[in-house]
Amino acid sequence: MRRTWLALARRLYHTKVLLPLTQGRDELANLHANTQIPKLIGLARLHELTGRRGDADAVDFFWKRVTQHHSYVIGGNGDREYFSAPDSIAAHITEQTCEACASYNMLKMTRHLYSWAPDAAYFDHYERTHLNHILAHQNPRTGMFTYMTPLMSGVAREYSSEDNDFWCCVLSGMESHAKHGDSIYWENGDTLFVNLYIPSTLEWKAAAARLELNTRYPYEGDIELKVRRLATAVYFHVYTDSASDCTRRPDTVAHARRSSLRSSELMLFWILILSILYCLRRRHESSRDCAGLSGLHRRRYGRYQRGSGRRCVAHRFGLLGWR
Repeated sequence: MRRTWLALARRLYHTKVLLPLTQGRDELANLHANTQIPKLIGLARLHELTGRRGDADAVDFFWKRVTQHHSYVIGGNGDREYFSAPDSIAAHITEQTCEACASYNMLKMTRHLYSWAPDAAYFDHYERTHLNHILAHQNPRTGMFTYMTPLMSGVAREYSSEDNDFWCCVLSGMESHAKHGDSIYWENGDTLFVNLYIPSTLEWKAAAARLELNTRYPYEGDIELKVRRLATAVYFHVYTDSASDCTRRPDTVAHARRSSLRSSELMLFWILILSILYCLRRRHESSRDCAGLSGLHRRRYGRYQRGSGRRCVAHRFGLLGWR
C-alpha cells in the first residue's frame, strides 16, 4: 500500500514549479504563494519517506528564498496572494499583503527542516512569524480571523464574521491558535531543544525532570529556564535558541540554592556554542530547586530591509517589527 501511495505522490509532482527549485533557480514571481507552499511540504514528507536528497534540497532552497527574499518584516509573504520578483517587496506594500494561510504553511515547512538539521535560523523565522503574524491573525475580543494582514499605512485589518465568512484562513486560524505550545520544546534522546520563549512547564519523561520557563517576552526581554524536579541523577543537553535579537549570552547558568545541590554537579557544567544555538550539558542530580539558565535577554533594536530600488526600511525591536 505504501508503494501505491508513493507512486501516486510522484504522479502529482508539479514539475513546472518543483524542478527549478531542485536546480536552485528562483522562478517564484507571479505564482500564487499558498498554492506552492503545500507542494513543498509534500516534497518534505516524500524526502522523509524515501530519503531522496533532491527533494530535501528543493525544500531547503525554497524556504531560504521565501524567508530571505520574498518575506515582509512580520514573516508573511505575498501581495494579493502572489509572489513578486525577489527582493521587490518594498514595491508591494499594499492593502492585501501577507495571506495568513501562507504563514501557517511556512511554519509547517519550518518544522520539517528543523527536524532534519536543527538550526536557530529556522526558529528565528518561526518565532518572528508567530509573534507578528499568527498572533495578529485573530481578534481577541470576537475570536474572528483576518485573511490578509495589510502593511500599507492607514489600512485596517478586516476580520471574518460569525455567519458569512468561511475562508481558508478561518480554518487555519482555528488550528494556529490551538497549537501555540506545539513547538516550544523538542526532544531527541538526552537532548532538549527550547525553541520558543513562551511561559510554560515541561514534564520531560526522558530525563525524569520538570522544567519551568519564565518570561514576559516579548514585553520584557529577560528569560529564565529552571529545572524544578529531577527524579534521578542524569546527564542531558539543553539547547536554547539564541536568535538574532539577543543582546547578550546567558550570564547566569548555575542559579540554584547550594544547599540543594551536590558539589559534583556544579563542577560538571559547561556551555558549548554550536551554530548559534546554546548547548548546556550538565550532570543533574535529584534536587528540590535548581535552575539551569537565566540572564538571556532578547530586545535588540534592528532594521529589516529587502532591496528593491525604493527607500523602504522596517524597524524591529527584538523580533517585533513595524514600519
